[in-house]
Amino acid sequence: MLGRLNGWQRLWIIASAAWIGAVGYIEWDQFPTRDRLLWPAQSAQLKLTEKTLDEASEILDKCARANGGRCPQEQMGPYTQTVAEGRRLGDEIVSDAMKRIDGSLVETQIRAGFVVVAEALLPAVGLYVAGLLAAWVRRGFRSQATS
Repeated sequence: MLGRLNGWQRLWIIASAAWIGAVGYIEWDQFPTRDRLLWPAQSAQLKLTEKTLDEASEILDKCARANGGRCPQEQMGPYTQTVAEGRRLGDEIVSDAMKRIDGSLVETQIRAGFVVVAEALLPAVGLYVAGLLAAWVRRGFRSQATS
């Protein structure tokens, strides 16, 4: 079969293989996995934790300034409350994201697979069809010129 292909068809096969390989490589790197989909929630949790610790640190500093450099144990309630609330909210963000991701991961991956197939094959097939049409039009003009 390959022996009967003309030069343009062979060039199309090489270009299509390179295109499909490039699309496959790029899309494999971006394919939706649980960890990749969970990363935004984990990032939000980290930012919330940093903000909460900053707020708690301010509370602790205020307490320490008011008590001569050291915050007594009995006055640390607002500090521990702030830290606990921040931790609870951060865990809630990640937990909600995990539930959402676990419920739709397979569907998201299937959709991504269809997109990869479309991105890889449609341009290759379109290029081949465009070449066939160009050859068909060229043959039409050539047969009129010889008549």
